[in-house]
Amino acid sequence: MARELDEIAKTDTSRIDTMDFFHKKQAMIMKLHSAIQLLS
Repeated sequence: MARELDEIAKTDTSRIDTMDFFHKKQAMIMKLHSAIQLLS
């Protein structure tokens, strides 16, 4: 049981990390878009 909970905790944190990475990537893409729009 404890091992199962540990696995769930691991997958849960990795999911959070993936979401965090995705949001940071999205924010960077948005900044790039506005920079390109300002230059053009």
